[in-house]
Amino acid sequence: MSDLNIHVIDFQSALAPAAFTQSLKNTGFAVLTNHPINIELVNAVYNEWEVFFNSDNKHDYKFNLETQDGYFPFGKENAKGYTHKDLKEFFQIYPWGQYPNLLSKKTVELYGNLCDISGTLLSWVEDNCPEDIKNSFSEPLSKMIDNSPQNMLRIIHYPPLRATDSPEAVRAAAHEDINLLTILCAATSPGLQAGDLDGNWIDVPTDPGMIAVNTGDMLQM
Repeated sequence: MSDLNIHVIDFQSALAPAAFTQSLKNTGFAVLTNHPINIELVNAVYNEWEVFFNSDNKHDYKFNLETQDGYFPFGKENAKGYTHKDLKEFFQIYPWGQYPNLLSKKTVELYGNLCDISGTLLSWVEDNCPEDIKNSFSEPLSKMIDNSPQNMLRIIHYPPLRATDSPEAVRAAAHEDINLLTILCAATSPGLQAGDLDGNWIDVPTDPGMIAVNTGDMLQM
């Protein structure tokens, strides 16, 4: 039995900022409900990208090695410390980068909404930080992402497994993120897990409409 307790937090609650920060501190994760991200918009974005990933058009947007924007084909990424490639394909979107011309601007709208909620969440963390830590910030946490060209949205697709895929490979191997926060809209299937200090793995709540948030190395530092 794991002692890991990832809080499910009502975004609109007056207690949300403190509870969110505490959950991140204790587990590295928090889950939000009753938040301002429109689930219908999320579903519309998922539907558009499902069509994109199932088309040959995706190969017209192969990622730029220097700037890291665009389409990353199946089996191009592995987690640190793992030799087997993750069983996924994905597209990395930056405000200045490649964007499929067959898609609507719904993804751009969602990108903006996620940046907005990220700013709010970082403000919550800062408001609930000890004063000695808060005073060491070079600037307010939310300002660190304000109109930043490095705010990235990654659309991930896990296609059907093939007979040729290694039985030792997984969809996404255990890893840590390097950024401040990662905002995860609930996927179309469950599977997200978090590890505790004793090496146990527990499921992260990802019911439809929920948003999971995890810390990155930058915020941990």
